[in-house]
Amino acid sequence: MIPQEIETQIHNLASYYALELPRSARDEFPETPEWISQDALQWVRRHYIEFSDMVVAAVHNIKPPSNI
Repeated sequence: MIPQEIETQIHNLASYYALELPRSARDEFPETPEWISQDALQWVRRHYIEFSDMVVAAVHNIKPPSNI
């Protein structure tokens, strides 16, 4: 369970990575945004499998541009 005080940051970070990972170079990971707290980063490190699932779910929730 995500602590309430960092829950929004965790979900926003998952959405950020869902958008940025496809744009990043093959062997590079997007930079960690400055707005993420150390508490949130520690949570991600301890719960990386759950966080990875959140990123995948965020990818599936991204709608393609309407001109495609």
